[in-house]
Amino acid sequence: MSFLRLTSVGVALAALACGGGGGEAGPVPDGRCPSPALRISAQLAGVRDNARPGTVSAVITDDFPRTIAGPASGFSRTVFPALMVVDGFTTDAVGRPAGELVVFSPGTPVVGTRPLVPVTLQQIRDPQFRPDGPFALWAESFDAARGDYSRWLIADAGTLGIDSVRNEDVGRVGLTVSFTGTWRDASGTQIGCGRIAGATIDAPLVRTASATSALADTLEATLTGSLQGTVGTKTIDAFQTLGPNDTRLVLVATIAGNDTTRELWLSLKGTRLTTDSVPLGELSLDGARAGRDTGSFAMLRVLTLSQTTPVVVQVWRSTSGWVKLTNLVPGAPLITCGWGTARFAFAATGHDNATGAVVGTLDAAGAVESLYTVLSPADSLVDLRTARVALRPLAPESARGRRCFL
Repeated sequence: MSFLRLTSVGVALAALACGGGGGEAGPVPDGRCPSPALRISAQLAGVRDNARPGTVSAVITDDFPRTIAGPASGFSRTVFPALMVVDGFTTDAVGRPAGELVVFSPGTPVVGTRPLVPVTLQQIRDPQFRPDGPFALWAESFDAARGDYSRWLIADAGTLGIDSVRNEDVGRVGLTVSFTGTWRDASGTQIGCGRIAGATIDAPLVRTASATSALADTLEATLTGSLQGTVGTKTIDAFQTLGPNDTRLVLVATIAGNDTTRELWLSLKGTRLTTDSVPLGELSLDGARAGRDTGSFAMLRVLTLSQTTPVVVQVWRSTSGWVKLTNLVPGAPLITCGWGTARFAFAATGHDNATGAVVGTLDAAGAVESLYTVLSPADSLVDLRTARVALRPLAPESARGRRCFL
């Protein structure tokens, strides 16, 4: 399995809401819902201490000196081929990753020290490359036009120390990394030398092969008002967009029915690395039709089939609400995926999609868990006003090969 494919691994976002009030903003109660129908979600959406945001601290000396400080995350695969990838990254003013310290280690992680093996930029980019030992690199100066970093510090010799490891569904790992290496430009030409001594990483470690359902995509919600009932699905599209003018986390759950299909959207502005409560604003009708807005919003789309072609017949736009993130494990572009948990509730007004006429109001409250793909700063989600209608929203062509799967 290639390095690029191995780093294209998914993680997830889960949530639980109690009650049906859609106008509440801010933190929500910590109590569990008594309803038996939501007990599974209550277990999945609880706050996990191991999934608190990670940290990286490192100093690069010699040529191109700099200090690295930011969040970190990682994943391990415990079935063949077993491996661990940990990613510590810096961010710009709006939260987009600006550089990444990547550590790759084949095998199941265990406490101890191993020598790093030298690799080349050409090997890292080769889909058939299979490293025979751990390696480390620092990548920076992302080029949105090329969809890749333009400067790399790649370890030629050094050590990887695993100081602590808890390899559960969401575990924790502590690393110490030291190496000497060469700076390379985008063409692979050497442009300098660099050294890292005693870099430390503490990161949540998501296990990507598990016998449990802890990291399965899941949504459960209760609808009251003009649309009523309890809905649930394990079919979720989710993306973290990093575009220069729009950074957001978007989750779209597809709920199939006998006559109609519903899509429940949560679109949160910004790149959020800690747990917080996100207020949902009033989405315009045009924004609901496009699936886009400047702020955070929720939406429900109702689709029917005309022969084999999906047709949007109703759009329900949020008028108020909140999303409470209970866990969020981010991933920078080389890792490409993230995972988290959250609770949500919102009020919405429904419209006939063709005429714009109001068809009712509803309150929604529930829980969502989903893998999400981290798009590069050069990518953006499609605009539903101009895109072909589909049962599941699509990312750009360039992102279709980087979807997150366990």
